[in-house]
Amino acid sequence: MNHILLVEDDLRLANLIAKFLEQNDFRVSMLHQGNMVASFLQKNSPDLIILDVMLPNEDGFTVCRKIRNSYTNPIIFLTAKDSDFDHVHGLEIGADDYLIKPIEPHVLLARINMLLRRKKHNDKVSVEQLTFGQLTIHKASRQVTLASEQIELTGP
Repeated sequence: MNHILLVEDDLRLANLIAKFLEQNDFRVSMLHQGNMVASFLQKNSPDLIILDVMLPNEDGFTVCRKIRNSYTNPIIFLTAKDSDFDHVHGLEIGADDYLIKPIEPHVLLARINMLLRRKKHNDKVSVEQLTFGQLTIHKASRQVTLASEQIELTGP
């Protein structure tokens, strides 16, 4: 079961989204203030974060910038801020998607599932390729490169 962190200060909306996601087989944790996200991530590793931009104590843009280097899973901004500038800014600072409220629940679900599929694919690809400095081992193709030059391997 995938774990989603929902960071939303509108309690009614947060409860509606959480209930919908739980009905669709997600485990949901909720926070209502931006300044609580970093400490939550020190103890938990959700598969995806849904983050409002306008939050008390620390806005979503600041939260995203703070956590992006250490948190590599998808982040979705879900916000009423619909200017092109905010949309572009959110994506440039590390969000994987930027959705405008109100949003149809099934559209949100589709976007979440799309990002989780990509994450699963990327996780699989990273397991199929191992990198140690300039040495890369491609497990599927049974090739090894050192400083981008292919190394000839002998059979068993």
